[in-house]
Amino acid sequence: MSSHDGARSARQSKRYSMTTLYLSMSANEKDLEIEDDLAKAQKVLRELKSKISSQSKKNFVLEKDVRYLDSRIALLIQNRMALEEQNEVASHLEDATDLQEGFFPNDEKTQKIWQSFIFASIRASAYRTPLSTGHHG
Repeated sequence: MSSHDGARSARQSKRYSMTTLYLSMSANEKDLEIEDDLAKAQKVLRELKSKISSQSKKNFVLEKDVRYLDSRIALLIQNRMALEEQNEVASHLEDATDLQEGFFPNDEKTQKIWQSFIFASIRASAYRTPLSTGHHG
């Protein structure tokens, strides 16, 4: 092996070392880029999680409001139906009263019958004796 071969070998060794150093630096930069990309992705992920959490809380409040409004609407519907039923019953009572006025001979007779019934009821409760037994005090 000549000195010329030795010098070439040393140059190749330095060249190899430089190539190794360059590749090593390039790998380190790539690692930093990967870590940078990972940090960016983690930041985006945290932001998305925060947005999801915030939206979830808003949705919960809105769902609670919807349930409350649903219950209020149900009560309004129920009240409306009860009012319609009450109006229908009142209408039937008016019709029945009109028929009864024509049926009874006069209002005076109706009043006397009603007063007799009330008097008998009061008298029976005063003596605590049922009307059907015929006992009077």
